[in-house]
Amino acid sequence: MNKHQEVSIDLSDYQLNSVKGRILTSAKVQDRNTFENPNKIKPAAFTGAGISGNTLKVTIPPFSVIVFELK
Repeated sequence: MNKHQEVSIDLSDYQLNSVKGRILTSAKVQDRNTFENPNKIKPAAFTGAGISGNTLKVTIPPFSVIVFELK
């Protein structure tokens, strides 16, 4: 899919106050790092997540991998 996806995750078993994330993403799924261009895809801060009550709400860009730290 070439579209952002909205995801809500119920975390009612946890007491959460904050979420931080790191993302790997690129404009095309075929993109890759090479010796000539070693930083084509690199980790960056992810700001498309938030906590609302006991629910983690995330907007996930296409062609991405995200790691979350929940506190």
